[in-house]
Amino acid sequence: MRRTRSPKISPNAGFSLNVKVFKQTGKLMEKYDVKDITKLAGGGEYPGQDGFGWTNGVLLKLISVCGMPDE
Repeated sequence: MRRTRSPKISPNAGFSLNVKVFKQTGKLMEKYDVKDITKLAGGGEYPGQDGFGWTNGVLLKLISVCGMPDE
C-alpha cells in the first residue's frame, strides 16, 4: 500500500485537534475531522463516541514522546 499526504493537511493536525477539543470539552472524542478543524469531532458511518480506547492511548503516547503541541 502506498501512503500519500495531502499538502493541505498538517501532519500534526490530528494531534493538535485532539488537544484543542479536550481543552474545550473536557473529553476526548472518537473521531476528528482534520480537514475542517473548526468542527469539534464527527464524521463516519455512525455517531461518534466520547473517548475511544486506542485514540486516547495514542494521544497519551504522543504527548509523552513529543510533549504538548502548540495551539
